[in-house]
Amino acid sequence: MSSDTVGNTYYLLGALEDGYIGCRKDKGEYLVEFYQKNREWLWSQVVTRLRENGFNPRIKQYKQNYWRVTVYSKNLFEELDHARKTLYKLLANTSLEDSKTLNYLRGAFDCEGAVHKTLFRITLWNKDIVKLELIKKLLETGGIKCGAVVYSRSVGGLPIYGKRNLQLFNSLIGFRHPLKKASLERKGVLAQP
Repeated sequence: MSSDTVGNTYYLLGALEDGYIGCRKDKGEYLVEFYQKNREWLWSQVVTRLRENGFNPRIKQYKQNYWRVTVYSKNLFEELDHARKTLYKLLANTSLEDSKTLNYLRGAFDCEGAVHKTLFRITLWNKDIVKLELIKKLLETGGIKCGAVVYSRSVGGLPIYGKRNLQLFNSLIGFRHPLKKASLERKGVLAQP
């Protein structure tokens, strides 16, 4: 597997924070789905990466304001399932200089990151507190100071505060999601990788 293919796989794994991966082995069905309100981001990031990795995704609107990218593929299922099973070990034993880690974080922040409207704050939301703690440690090792992981209504949040930390986040990880990228730029945080 080329480094671009591996990078795409880990970006897609991060994007699966807002998606579904499952199989019915008895029927030979292997399904991967990505959900998002922003069709432009799904098309430019998820569909493009899937195609670069040799898969044939379908994108359709479902519900009023949501889009879904669907791929039926045993190979994609196995790639993402393997990456998912080794994710905690990767996050615990790596740095922001590792392309797998960096691509995973980019996909996760594009899906589950939120830019506060008025404050200099980004929050990564996830139900898995252990994962958030590992990401916090990783970000802080890379020089990005984070607040305490908070837990509210069965979802955890990892905040990054302050203009300097947002600038560092943007230069190391950044957003590819057009609305989140624009929100960060409106705060005067520039220089995307």
